[in-house]
Amino acid sequence: MKKLHFILIDDCSDSKADLKINFPINLTLLRITDNIPWNQPGAKNLGFKFAKTDWIFTSDIDHVLQPEMCGKLIELKKEKKTVYNLLIYFSF
Repeated sequence: MKKLHFILIDDCSDSKADLKINFPINLTLLRITDNIPWNQPGAKNLGFKFAKTDWIFTSDIDHVLQPEMCGKLIELKKEKKTVYNLLIYFSF
C-alpha cells in the first residue's frame, strides 16, 4: 500500500516545472494557468481537490520535512474533524 501521494502545484510560474525523477514516487504535478498574485489559497484548494485520502499534510515549497518527521506524521493517531498545527524549530 502506498502511504504517500505527493501533489506539487505550480502556481503559474514563469517557466514550467521540469522534474527529472529517477526513483519511484507517487506524484501528481498540477499547474495553475491563471496568474493570480499571492494565490496560495487557490493552489492549496486545487491540491485538496486532487487528494485521494482522508488525511492531508500541506506545506509550502520553502519548508523542509525531514524523513524522520514524515514517518512520525504517518504513524500519528489522527482524529477526524481535527486540524493539527505543527510547530517547527529551525537550527542553523
